[in-house]
Amino acid sequence: MAATFRTCCAPLDLTAAGAGAVDISQSGATGSQVDLSTEATCLVWRRAGGESADFCHVRGSLCAADGTIRHLYLASFGLRCELPRELLAPVMRHVERLELGGNLGLTGRGGASLAAFFATAPNMTHFHAAYTALSSLRTVGDDPQLFTPAVCDAMPRVLISIRLGSGGIVGTIPSCLMTRHMQELQLQNNNLTGSLPSFLSVSTGNTTNNMSTSLRVLVLDNNTVSGPVATTYATLAPNLTLISASNNQLTGQLPPFAQHTLHAVRLTTNRLTGTVPASLAGLPGMDAMDLSRNALTGTLPPGILTGVGLRDVSLRGNALTGVIPNMTVGPNVRYVDMSANLLSGVALPPALIRAPKLAYLYLEENLLQGPLLSRALLGNAPETYLVSVRVMDLGRNLIDGVVPTDFATLPVFTAAAVQVSTAAGMRILVHALDLSGNRLTGPAPDWIANTRYVAHIRVDITGNRFDCPIPALLAYMDLRCDQDDNTLESDGGIRSGVGGGGFRIADAPSTTLDNSGSPNVEDDEDPLRMLGGVAGGGGL
Repeated sequence: MAATFRTCCAPLDLTAAGAGAVDISQSGATGSQVDLSTEATCLVWRRAGGESADFCHVRGSLCAADGTIRHLYLASFGLRCELPRELLAPVMRHVERLELGGNLGLTGRGGASLAAFFATAPNMTHFHAAYTALSSLRTVGDDPQLFTPAVCDAMPRVLISIRLGSGGIVGTIPSCLMTRHMQELQLQNNNLTGSLPSFLSVSTGNTTNNMSTSLRVLVLDNNTVSGPVATTYATLAPNLTLISASNNQLTGQLPPFAQHTLHAVRLTTNRLTGTVPASLAGLPGMDAMDLSRNALTGTLPPGILTGVGLRDVSLRGNALTGVIPNMTVGPNVRYVDMSANLLSGVALPPALIRAPKLAYLYLEENLLQGPLLSRALLGNAPETYLVSVRVMDLGRNLIDGVVPTDFATLPVFTAAAVQVSTAAGMRILVHALDLSGNRLTGPAPDWIANTRYVAHIRVDITGNRFDCPIPALLAYMDLRCDQDDNTLESDGGIRSGVGGGGFRIADAPSTTLDNSGSPNVEDDEDPLRMLGGVAGGGGL
């Protein structure tokens, strides 16, 4: 261990280079540089005794009674060296779980380094090295793919979990990863091409050796993978928990997912067509569903929001038609985004009005019409009227009638401001109501003036047909009334949208991958969420 510490943690002399950082932008890691010049490198290791500490006393590592290392934890240690194969070889024969993620200065020569390293670890079941630079030292003439034939030959046969996100990996997903033992593949934020694997045995058509029977987690976000999502993910993957392949080039129809184990489906920003599978409706284990920004058509499945564990659903930016079905929305649904479709029907469906935990509702840019349903018109259980809503965007529809006075008492305006911790520091959650670009009539609601000096509340009522003159209390909004077409307009507005999405404050993940490649779930109340990122609980 002492030799590894001295090699990978000793301060480097960067005087000749004239800088204290090394460019690793080609590695695919988040951030383009890593500081190599400070004593803070390997700080956790130093506090544990530095080179005098053995691996068994490094926090996170685990040794057997005979002293052999079974779990070697070096994640986010600040290692800055080439993958130390020879130094680790004496202990790797017994290691089952290796955590190297988050060491942006850990380099390698691509497949050559990895093949040699795998050969020293025949019992390794978990290889986690996300956010490293294992391919950064390739030279001209080297095979650009990390998983070369030599790597595949040397790969431990008992390997069940691989995390190599943000590792600069190029090429296709190799067949050697498609074993019947593999349970988890996290290869997000790389340069992978080719098709999404079907995970049938590569040697025979016998489903006895089908990887899908073991597969639980597949994460391929932010690559260039193309082609269809194979039906095997629905029919031959009974233990599938998470499939996440957003920001790729997937095509074709979605398979009929129906696994009760399924926790999250995240396939946003692809080229998927066809309808939303009815089998997704009501799955008991489903937490997050994000099929936004595709080319899906047809109507919504009748029970799309009824799952007992369902929290977040986004179908934004498709071409869905018909009405939002009448259903009993699940008790935990808090985020619904069906904006930028072709949905019709009433402006505020009773099913959504009565949803007990619905906090973020986006229905803008559809064909919704008719008046806004008030509490008095709701009928039974008026006390359930939008009881949790903090953000509601109904802009750019065909809604008419008056703004219900009930809206003044919505949580958008009455709930206390909440501060949450984010990567950028503490922030206050924004509350918002967008009714812009509709056909609303009657007096402009002057109670909106009560929000004038409330920093966390935003309101947009521009582009409607309110009566003239504009109430004096709303003069601060710089609204003008067109006497000819009686349309309330504003030159500025308060748009902060993505693709015209109004008050779009929920387009960043709150569930991400930490440096080790593990799911890292932030505060559940943070609306800065892209529907489960990699929904919590996905890793092994």
